[in-house]
Amino acid sequence: MRRKVIGQFTIDMKLPSLNEVIEANRNNKYTGSRMKKKIETDIGSYITIAKCLGTLYPVGEEPIVIFIEWHEGNKRRDADNIESAQKFILDALQKYGILVKDSRKYVKQVYHKIFDDSDHHYSIVRLCEVTEDDLDDNWNHKLSDASAVTLSA
Repeated sequence: MRRKVIGQFTIDMKLPSLNEVIEANRNNKYTGSRMKKKIETDIGSYITIAKCLGTLYPVGEEPIVIFIEWHEGNKRRDADNIESAQKFILDALQKYGILVKDSRKYVKQVYHKIFDDSDHHYSIVRLCEVTEDDLDDNWNHKLSDASAVTLSA
């Protein structure tokens, strides 16, 4: 089933990993706070550009799903460290008026795909309409491939 994209934008920068965020917060609480504010402002500039180009609009009360393509310049960062930057993206989408809130009432799911195909780091964020699969609590059909995996002792 094809999914309707209702908005998208590109973040043309390397977002911090969870390890970098933890380190900033350990240095002192003000460093971590400044880092979060700066990253959200940087992402906000890309949101503003997309709004001006007409590729991103406020989604209102409708629930959405978000797809994030992470384009990495190398394989040095773990998937969980890369994907943790979604926090900054969702907070910026709310702060810049695209999302009413970033709660599960409005953002039903976030999907990630990491590509090691670029000479620089960037991310593509797509906001899409919700499908029945996104609302389905039955994971059996979603994880059917996992049933073929057996663990040995």
